[in-house]
This record gives sequence, structure tokens and C-alpha cells, in this order.
Amino acid sequence: TWAQSFAGTFPFSNSLGFDTKTNDEKNINLGYYITAHETAHQWWGHQLQPAKKIGMQLVSEGLAQYSSYQVIKHNLDRKQAMILLKTYQDSYFKYLASLSLIGGNKNVLKSAEVSDQYLYYMKAIISFAQISYMIGEENVNQALVELLRDFPAGASELVDSDDLIDALLRNTEFKYKGSIRNTFTRFLQYENEILSATVNTLDNGTFEVKAKVQSLVFNVSDRNPKTERLIGYPIEMGVFKENPNKSKLAWNDNQLSNQRIEMYKGEAQNATFIENGVFEVSFILDERPQWIVIDPEYLYMDRNLKNNVYELTH
Repeated sequence: TWAQSFAGTFPFSNSLGFDTKTNDEKNINLGYYITAHETAHQWWGHQLQPAKKIGMQLVSEGLAQYSSYQVIKHNLDRKQAMILLKTYQDSYFKYLASLSLIGGNKNVLKSAEVSDQYLYYMKAIISFAQISYMIGEENVNQALVELLRDFPAGASELVDSDDLIDALLRNTEFKYKGSIRNTFTRFLQYENEILSATVNTLDNGTFEVKAKVQSLVFNVSDRNPKTERLIGYPIEMGVFKENPNKSKLAWNDNQLSNQRIEMYKGEAQNATFIENGVFEVSFILDERPQWIVIDPEYLYMDRNLKNNVYELTH
């Protein structure tokens, strides 16, 4: 299997896209995704050329991965984007398990070497998607515009991963700057769990959903997985007609509502903080939902995805 981006030409091997089914709702449209990825290299790797040093693949391959994710999200469906991120998240954790690489700099995104495909392909696409949700797609775009301006093709100075991180930080609110740095310089894993949830019919015929959720982040860069703190990142809660992992419905037809939950310095936005990373969230809906999900698009490297989805009791 092989594909590569040249100047205006993207050769494919038949088995990488041409021979795959494009109407399989449970899997990513491989041909579309690879074409988006290779097209992105016309910018990331061709125009914005990284210096040959540790982290160079984060600029070329990591940004091509991110661009393909946004193309799929905007032009196909959020469900396809979710499948793409979940596929890479599953592959990432399986790779770590097979190589026993938990902990250490080998899992730090900024330090990805040419041989570390699991970092600049698998981890990078999820990390950039997470950053886009955190600071806004428009701010990520502005950071990339600045890089293209400051490091034009043919310039004597080449871009590196530090320049990419600095550009993102320049376009980030102060309260997220530490989170951006940690994403690239630490090995973080998350534990998001819906502890309980109910739905009740109100007197006016609407439906109230209440859920108790716990969100934690573990810094295992120093082989200390017990280090934990409250999640300092915005995270999405969504309510659905059907289980989004199994439904054939388009994302916007299935999702009834969503909220951006945020905890910063002990304050909770769109939620009620309780203790130890636990908070309560509620929805008022015109239609009875069946499922509630935390991080439905798989933007976080969650150690256990099974407890992110909860079937509502009546």
C-alpha cells in the first residue's frame, strides 16, 4: 500500500483507496481521507518545509493529518470525523501495548522521530483536533497562516516543531497556554466517565437529562500514572437518539443537543462542580433522548472509552 504527494500529482496503489468500499458507514472513506491527506502536503511539507531534526514529521505529517480531519468533518459528516479519530486512538493504544512503551519521551509528541509513526500519524491527528476544539479552528488557521508567512518555501530558515508550538501559543487564550504546551511536551492520558445519568419528563412535556461525570488527566511522562488532576480542558457532552458508535443516522440527525463543559481554577462552565473531577450537567430537550456521551468525537486520549457512553434510564 502506498500513496505520495508530488507537485500536482498523487499516485495511489490500487489497494490503498481504489479497492475499498466507500458506502460502509462503520468505516472511514479511505480514498477520500488519503486524497485529503496527500493534498494537504502541498502546503505541509512542500511549502512549509521542516528542518531535518527531531520533530520534523510533526510539521509535515501531523499537519497533513489535521487538515484531512477538518476536510472530512466539513465535507462529509462529523460521524466520519469521529470514526477517523477513534480508529487512530484504538491503533495508538494497541501500538503502545504491543511495544510496552508506556511512559518516557518516546510518547512525547514534540520529540517524535522519523520512525515514530504512531506519534505523528496516530497521536498528532487527535491532539490537533483537540487543540482545534479548545482554542477554535479559526485560531489554529491563523497560526498556520503565520507559519506560511514566516517560513516561505525556498527561505534559508526552515520551520521546526518549536515554531509550530509557538505559533499556536500566540493564538491561544492565556488559560489554555499551559494545556497546549502539555499536549506537545508531556505524555498525557485521560479518564472521562459518566458515573450516572437519568432522564425525566417535566410537566410541560419536555425532558430533563441529568448526569454525573468525572474527568481526570494523568501525566505519565515520568512513569507515574497515579499523578492526576482535574481536567483543565474544555470537553463536549452530547445527548443522542441512538448510540453514536452504532447508529446509521448522520451525526446532526442523531445528536439532539450538546454542551461545552469547562473547568478552570475550580470553576465549572455549563456544569456544577462537586469534587475530585466530578461535576453534574443537565439538558432540557423537546425530544426524549436515549444516550448521553462525554467526548463523543474522541478528542481525548481516553484510557477507557467504554464508560464514555451511557444509556439513559427512564
